[in-house]
Amino acid sequence: MRRLRHPEPWRINLCPAPQRGGFAALSRRFIVRATNPDIRRSFSRLVHRRSMAGVALVLATLLATTLGCSRPPESPQGLSEGEEPLVLRRQRVVSLTPSITHLVQGLGRGDRLVGTSRHGSVEGVPIVADLEPRIEAILKVDPDLVLIGRYPSLKEDIEGLRAHGLQVLDLPLDSLGDMRAAIDLLGDRLQAKARASTLARQLDQAIKETRRMATRWSDAPPRALLVFDIMDGTVFTTGGGDHLAEILDIVGAVNVSEGGPLTSRISLEKVTALEPDIIVHVAPSDRFKSGAEALAFWKRAAPVPAVTRAQVHVWPDDSLATHGPNLPSAIRRFGGLIQGAAER
Repeated sequence: MRRLRHPEPWRINLCPAPQRGGFAALSRRFIVRATNPDIRRSFSRLVHRRSMAGVALVLATLLATTLGCSRPPESPQGLSEGEEPLVLRRQRVVSLTPSITHLVQGLGRGDRLVGTSRHGSVEGVPIVADLEPRIEAILKVDPDLVLIGRYPSLKEDIEGLRAHGLQVLDLPLDSLGDMRAAIDLLGDRLQAKARASTLARQLDQAIKETRRMATRWSDAPPRALLVFDIMDGTVFTTGGGDHLAEILDIVGAVNVSEGGPLTSRISLEKVTALEPDIIVHVAPSDRFKSGAEALAFWKRAAPVPAVTRAQVHVWPDDSLATHGPNLPSAIRRFGGLIQGAAER
């Protein structure tokens, strides 16, 4: 039998609606919810077939399912919160962007992942992308939906995935507004709207509380430098326009590299001239695994106020750098670091 492909899992609710009127009416009591019209037509032909075999099959199914129905659904949207219809094939999802993978897990849908990228890997889930998606590996895991960040560098990859007939949802992930939109959209596509609402509410609450705390040092905001990486005497940081620059504003700090490109490159000499009061490496790396290692580097490289005040930090994980479910708590913790720099 040919298996129908569709980006969403197809579902059938077998509880009969309260209608009367012979076999034809009885057959119409089946409420079929399928996002693929081929499934709906196939099921309708089966129910209305006049052969004895078709009649027997429908009546037997009706009897078996009706006995277990406590109440009929009012509509395809009539399911109570947390209740899911019968899923005949669990949704199979590939996530090629670490932030999206974190969000999928935060929405309680990690069990639907059948493929991830190497840099956002999940134990027990096949790796289907390195720096670029591996089309053959993705096709092998047979996904219903492929999730990927909408970045200029990935435009050709996204087009290639779609050219192979894959259902692709590409999500912009620069700002906090992008994160909110991604949460809502993923909540809808992964049938996790209640959890999506909770995540969005937690993010908004963290932003509100941290902004309120930051008013205490608004008259003399500390000057901050966020570091993505350091290579050949060049510091990679944020020039504004991304969620990290927004977080600096939320916590009441001045971004010393504001006004540059989304990912800015500045020299160590430029860092010295900018005189940051606090330096934060947004994630640990093989080179800077701890704040002590980073502080030792900056003591040699740039005698800025952040060094003399021992305000050089390495964020212990990727919760600050990625749009994951732990970002709300990361914003609060980051506010605490900025408070320490502001009060010195």
